[in-house]
Amino acid sequence: MLRSSLPRLAALSFLFPLLTGCGRSDRIGRQDVDRQDPRWRSYISAHSSGWISRRDQIRIVFANDVVGEASVGQSAERVIRIEPRIEGSVTFASRREIVVVPARDLPPGRGYRVTLRAEELLGIPPDLERYQFAVQVLEQDFEVSVTALSPDPADEADMVHEFTVGQIRRQPTTQQLVLSWDGEAIGVASAGADTVEVPSLDLFTVTGVSAFQAERQYLVVHFSDSLDRRQNLSGL
Repeated sequence: MLRSSLPRLAALSFLFPLLTGCGRSDRIGRQDVDRQDPRWRSYISAHSSGWISRRDQIRIVFANDVVGEASVGQSAERVIRIEPRIEGSVTFASRREIVVVPARDLPPGRGYRVTLRAEELLGIPPDLERYQFAVQVLEQDFEVSVTALSPDPADEADMVHEFTVGQIRRQPTTQQLVLSWDGEAIGVASAGADTVEVPSLDLFTVTGVSAFQAERQYLVVHFSDSLDRRQNLSGL
């Protein structure tokens, strides 16, 4: 009722990003920005804040038009300053929005302080003190999760796996498969290793069990060999 087959290593899950590097010296928080004049609340409806991805744009949206139609698409550098400087464009995306578009991915873990000046903005009192806020770029990391060893029959072509290690040959005795990873190539300071037991040729066993929470709870059980489709599994 059981047939032998070469196993494979199931999906390896990579999760991006994780919030790390909170203790880095290049982090900028609320303590690094000026106390804001409460009157700004009447003029700014939203802006980027907190954690952003390395490919995010930085936006400031005003409650009303702050420039004329002729300024749309033009540089807004005269009214905004970013520390440290970001290479890219700073433009009026509309009459009431400023958008900062970085020329390249922002460095992971880097913090930025954005300063807005009221001068030359229509409808905003020129005596308002500068407005400041901070953003922090997520620092990348990843986790490797080894699911289980499972058979690799040709009729499972419709199954989707993000990463697989195929052609793991079973030996007469149980072997140890060492899986190692290093994120240096993608700029992630994370490396590690895990050991997976490969059952011997004559050993039929459970290689992993995964629980799932969907509309109803269910388990996925991985075996070292393929099951006969005619096998009655009632009561197992």
